[in-house]
Amino acid sequence: MRIIKTEIKYSTPFLQMNQTTFLDNNNQEKKWDWVERTGNKKAVMIVPCIHGFCGDDRLILIKEKRIPLNDFEYGFPAGLIDENETVLSAIERELKEETGYTVKYLREVSPFVYNSAGLTNESISIAFVTVEEKYKEQKLELTEEIEVLELNKNQILDLLKDSNNKFGAKAWLILNSFVNGFLPF
Repeated sequence: MRIIKTEIKYSTPFLQMNQTTFLDNNNQEKKWDWVERTGNKKAVMIVPCIHGFCGDDRLILIKEKRIPLNDFEYGFPAGLIDENETVLSAIERELKEETGYTVKYLREVSPFVYNSAGLTNESISIAFVTVEEKYKEQKLELTEEIEVLELNKNQILDLLKDSNNKFGAKAWLILNSFVNGFLPF
């Protein structure tokens, strides 16, 4: 395949719809529509953990109202990296804004990975952190409706078993790995 050109078909302050013209493997011209964040901004997602006694670790999740779903989605704190902001600063800021918790120890930060490469070029870095047990108030934007949950493995397992719950794909994989003992905590 060979890309010929990409055009912006529609743009808002936050998103733009692109159309890429390319040649397929039979040298036939095709078009592909896709979305990107205006300015191609990158994002962070934070997987916060509180270490408990006797292995009773708890993860901090968020239950956030998502307009495209017209429902709540379970996931982890996340957000865009501001201009001239480091990944670490964005991790600390987003965690504090969305949950009120602060980073105690940074365990691991992934390279930038992609959410849905058939739809968007959005990239995100995933951070695994241990948080301080005490937290302050959230600092939510007027467009955010977020409930903070502090759940142990059994509570997460119950959450995963309920087919009415909606999960972000990354969050489901991480939560499933956590209940099965496959996380770096």
